[in-house]
Amino acid sequence: MNKYYIIIPFISILFSCKQSGNIQSQFNQISNNIKLTKNENRAIDEILNFYGGNCEYTGGFLTSDGKINKKFIELKISKSDKLYQLEDKLEVPASNIAYRFYNNLKDEKKSYGKIDVAFITTDSYKESYSFDIKTLDSIHKKAVLVNKIIDSMKVSKYDFIESLLSNERYGKSKRKLINDLKRMDSIYGKISSFNSFGYDTYKTENQMNIIHISGFVRRGEQNHALSLYFDFQSETSEILKLQGEL
Repeated sequence: MNKYYIIIPFISILFSCKQSGNIQSQFNQISNNIKLTKNENRAIDEILNFYGGNCEYTGGFLTSDGKINKKFIELKISKSDKLYQLEDKLEVPASNIAYRFYNNLKDEKKSYGKIDVAFITTDSYKESYSFDIKTLDSIHKKAVLVNKIIDSMKVSKYDFIESLLSNERYGKSKRKLINDLKRMDSIYGKISSFNSFGYDTYKTENQMNIIHISGFVRRGEQNHALSLYFDFQSETSEILKLQGEL
């Protein structure tokens, strides 16, 4: 059965920060105004604090077979110097923006069908990305796992991390990686925090769907990037790859 979607848009509001998988669909529009909740507003504040620039939102409801189904929102980001520097791979910050919005939602999650992110680039081109809630639910499970891994690194519980490392990928070299992580502690200092840059996915030659979560580790002496790779479709906590880069 074909599904037809109608967008009932939110009122469009422009926010300005004081400090500095595309899915394409055809929609019909019916005018309507809807206010955001405190959690939704807090999510937008967090995004602006992280990226700077301006955020304009529009949205409404998707309908299927003439019945209102799920809510959606589009977050349009412009005039962000930080994002201008990432225009060669905007899908990563797009995923981070969508997830940060999603992660601030509480009871509102049940009403959402998707979260769209759009960027106005330096040449005034609009580049759009769409994330359905089921995908963001899956990302959340991996994000929770990453937080557990980072918490273990903060207190040097490396036996836990070693237990998660893929036997197939690391084999007898697990201990070498753990020793490298311990050496980073001694040289660069203890970890204080981890900020996610976002995620991207790709398929391997054997059709495994990999999720790559990248971020920035803050340490006492030297900060660095950190990447973790997982099987996106697996419910296990197995780390396929863990890589730190200065």
